[in-house]
Formats: sequence, structure tokens, C-alpha cells
Amino acid sequence: MEGGGKQQQLPASFSEGEGLTKMSPKTVVYASVTSIAIAGPLLAMMGFTLSATVILLLISSPLLLLFGPLLFFVGLLFAAALAGFAVSAALCLAGMFAFRWVYKSFGSGDGGGLVGGMVEKVKEEGKDWAGFLRNKARAIGSVADGEESRGLQDC
Repeated sequence: MEGGGKQQQLPASFSEGEGLTKMSPKTVVYASVTSIAIAGPLLAMMGFTLSATVILLLISSPLLLLFGPLLFFVGLLFAAALAGFAVSAALCLAGMFAFRWVYKSFGSGDGGGLVGGMVEKVKEEGKDWAGFLRNKARAIGSVADGEESRGLQDC
């Protein structure tokens, strides 16, 4: 060939024009022995697995028929336990969101963080609540005296 390229050497078992159609008998024997060495143990394991499965099925079938009703209730108990764990996880998540909501609602004020903001907010809410209770008590007292009250209509 021109250009200095190397010509590819073919193995001795292949001739130039035949390609893969001709193999030496030695290669065929080696391939057969290798396939038997690999496939033989696999077939043996497959047969052992099949026979073990059939034997265990024959042994366990009567036991399954005897204990079937009991296994049904065990399955229901297992499902109830899983449902309980799911409810527990949901309540845990709800509790974490509630703590986050409380932290954000009390901690967002300008009262100096969580505790300072909480104190200020409780004071303000307490003032409103005390005024509401005072008006409510006056309204109830005036109704007890026979007077009609505006405070009761506002509630």
C-alpha cells in the first residue's frame, strides 16, 4: 500500500476471501467445552431451584390453608399499624408547622427577638381582651337589670 500504512494481519484460521465461514475444528471444540463449563452449573442450579420450589410449595400449601384465616387478621393488624405510623408522621409534621407558625408570629415584631416580641404582643392582646371582657360584663349586668344594651348586640 502506498502512504506507509500497515496492512492488517488476519488470524491463521481465516483466509482472505472466506471471512467467518470457516473455523478450525480446534476452535469449535474449545467453544463447545467453554459453553458446557458455563451452562452446565447454571442448568444444575436452575433444576435445584425448581425442585426446591415445588417441594416447599407442597409442604406449605396445607399450612397456608390451615392458618389462612389467622394470616388475614395478622395482615389487617399490620395494615392498621402502618396507618397508625402514617397518622403519627402527619401529626408530627403538623406540629412542626405549628411551632414554625408560632415562632414566626411572635418573633417577627420589633420587640427584640422571640421573647421580647412575645411579651409586647401578649400585652397588646391582653389590653384588647380586658376591654372586651369589661364591655361584655357591663352588657350582661345591664340586661340583668332589665335594660337593653348596645354591647350585647355588637357581639
